[in-house]
Parts: sequence; C-alpha cells; structure tokens
Amino acid sequence: MATGALGAASATGRLPFMAGVIAALVLLPLVGRAYPTTAGWALAAGIHLAATLLGALLAWVATRPAGPTLPESRTLDPRGWVIVVALAVAFGVAAWPLAIEWLDPLRTAEARATGWLEPARWSLGASSALIVVALGRLLVATDPARLAAGAAFAMAASWSMAVAVGAGLPELSLAAVSLVLPVAAATAAWRALQPA
Repeated sequence: MATGALGAASATGRLPFMAGVIAALVLLPLVGRAYPTTAGWALAAGIHLAATLLGALLAWVATRPAGPTLPESRTLDPRGWVIVVALAVAFGVAAWPLAIEWLDPLRTAEARATGWLEPARWSLGASSALIVVALGRLLVATDPARLAAGAAFAMAASWSMAVAVGAGLPELSLAAVSLVLPVAAATAAWRALQPA
C-alpha cells in the first residue's frame, strides 16, 4: 500500500498514477486477514476489488483530457516523497504499541511484547503513509482525478488504521469504504467529459 501511495504521489503521467492508485488500494482487504474467512468478508473483498477497478477506470477517463501527463501541483519532488513516505511508515510501525496502549490499556503488556514483524504494526505504517500522501499531495491537487484518489486514500487509511489497532469493524465496512473511489472518480469523469 505504501509503495502504491508513493507511486501515486510522485507520478506525473496517467499510467503511473493509475498504477499507484490500484497498487495502493487493491490489497486493502488483506489488512488484518490473509484471506477471506467468512461469506461476508468474501463479499466485501469482492465488492472492494470491483469498486477499485471501476474507480480506476473512471479516474482514467477523468484524466484523458489532460493527455499523457497530469497537471502539476506544487508539492515535493519524488525524492522528497520517498523520504516523507518512509518516515510515515517508520512512525506507524514504531507507534503501534503506543496506539494499542492508549486505546486498550488491558493490552499494554501484549503490545510491548509484540515483535517488529507483527503484521498489524506494518498495517499501521502503511496506513500512515496513505494518510500522509492523501493529505499532503492528492487533496491539495487541482485536478479532479487526484482529488478522487486522495479521498479514497484517506478513507482506506482510516479503515486500515482501525483494523491495525484491533477495532471490531463490521465485515461490510470495507465495502462502504471502497465505494468512495468510484463515486468520486465518476464525478471527476463526468466533469472531464463536459464540453468546455
């Protein structure tokens, strides 16, 4: 997810931007679970996959009038984004035990004893990268496709942060979060297809 977010943040062309958006969002159902374990979870993961691909297609349509390169907005250069995303991931991984202690003091000993390779730590790190990219790059953009991706990244980051800290989310909450990209991208595509 962090690599996709980095790709979407530093992309100047349509194809790298779309690849970054898809890479950042398509694996979201695997946060917290290695594979779908119930029918509700399988349904939510299927809806998420379909919504991500539909949203990417609509965002692609929204970027067509811009040509092969996207309009630039004033943000960091690609090397700066690598540093910012790496720091966000490191912060999320390091801060995971503190978040657990703050949210559930009964799990303090468990959180402190957990190793560095705990998947929930890395989920929080990837979520931190998504939220930093969403707020720092995509939501300050002027083109509608980047705004749509920024909104989707922000929602995906909030969902995966909740999963990383052990919040008991309903299984279909993933499907609700997944609908942000196609709805926002549909609005962007509609605006792009309007005659000037």
